[in-house]
Amino acid sequence: RRVIRALAASAAASGGGTGDSGDWVPKTAVRARLDAIDGVSLLLSRSSCGVPGRLHSKAQIVVSCVLGSLVPRQDGSDVGTKKKDKKRKKNRTSDGSLKPYDQDEQGKRAVVHEVASTYLEMLSNHVREGQNFLLVWNELRRALDSSIGSFISTEVGGDETSMMRNDYMDGMHFVIGLIGQCVECRDGALLENTDEADRLAGVMEKVLDETVYK
Repeated sequence: RRVIRALAASAAASGGGTGDSGDWVPKTAVRARLDAIDGVSLLLSRSSCGVPGRLHSKAQIVVSCVLGSLVPRQDGSDVGTKKKDKKRKKNRTSDGSLKPYDQDEQGKRAVVHEVASTYLEMLSNHVREGQNFLLVWNELRRALDSSIGSFISTEVGGDETSMMRNDYMDGMHFVIGLIGQCVECRDGALLENTDEADRLAGVMEKVLDETVYK
């Protein structure tokens, strides 16, 4: 997880952002970012792929770590207290009011999402049967359910909670995109297990529940 987040920070610092802002970005920076994403994704996939058509027995740990980089923990335990305090000060103006939602942090998480997407694409291409992809579905469901639960439990009101809800909403957005990517792989070949499809649909129903966003 530290490696993935360090990549995101490095890519943002070098100017190799997502390119959505319209700012000119040197081709060398873009190339470096893409090479870094491919390199880290390949390293992660090599740690997850076992014999042809199957995932390694330790793949679940790696998948969980990658998805955990996209989904912030509700208790904030993924960062130290000093770092959290420093981040809070950075996100506030001189008079103590909260700055607009940090676009720089959004850019970093977008890079992490690209790593996760490329990584899962490599796993999808390696696995031949849906039965061997069940651990990935399990971790995707867990990550989405965690984001939804954190979003619901965070009461509306106050600058700090508004920021947290934005983070959880981003996590939901990214994980849903990854689920869609895996579902579409080889026309749904990785989701041949009907029980797993039902469990996944159950979590997706929570996303569509309008009471979640009140």
